Amino acid sequence: MNAILTMSSFIFPLITFPYVSRILLPTGTGKVSFATSLISYFSMFAQLGIPTYGIRACAKVRDNREELTRTAHELLIINLVMDVISYGVLILALMFVPRLQVMEI
Repeated sequence: MNAILTMSSFIFPLITFPYVSRILLPTGTGKVSFATSLISYFSMFAQLGIPTYGIRACAKVRDNREELTRTAHELLIINLVMDVISYGVLILALMFVPRLQVMEI
């Protein structure tokens, strides 16, 4: 199953990219790339290093099941709050930044 997943992650873009680039043309492909990079910046900000910190924090309390559960819940809540804040700022940016409001393809 892992081999099929790995192969499909290589084959699928080889099939779809020429079709999508032919349909969207260079301008549309650039706009999609810009939107993808913008969203990935906000997503990266939302994570704030939580995965790396989570490994460290969970490793400290790995022997105590109750503490481990509490730590995982705290990390999840922090992650959810940061996601809401980050995507809220993204929505505000989409509404108020004129460069981001242009939707011509």
